[in-house]
Amino acid sequence: MKTSTELSLTPLTMSSREIAELTGKRHPDVKRDIQVMFRQLEDNASRFAHIYFDSQNRQQIEYLLPRRECEILITGYDIKRRAAVIDRWYELESGQAQPRYATPPDPDPLHRPDFIRAYIRITALNLCLDHLSLKEPLINSVARS
Repeated sequence: MKTSTELSLTPLTMSSREIAELTGKRHPDVKRDIQVMFRQLEDNASRFAHIYFDSQNRQQIEYLLPRRECEILITGYDIKRRAAVIDRWYELESGQAQPRYATPPDPDPLHRPDFIRAYIRITALNLCLDHLSLKEPLINSVARS
């Protein structure tokens, strides 16, 4: 886990497998709950879906949920299950624990919306700075005349 002073390009998430483990629910049931939640939110669960290999080396789907989506999901669970997941988030965010299921590296991070927004902001800032550095000599020359 990155410290608070380090920049992390990978957002903190919790795997549907870890949610299942923490809540004592079966992973297929947690995945179903996630799919129902996203349908009700009129959103697409597939943007959080990732492939992992199970103990028999078969490809399986898990969901890597950011805190917001995780909290929305667990509000439908009983108090003990909610508490287990919330306590785990505190451990992850404080750096006391590492994710149990590592987030797979993104093979092409440039397609992610957060990277695209950051790239646009940086490009706009660079264009402004370039524009200012071109204008500065003009301003100085006008001031001298």
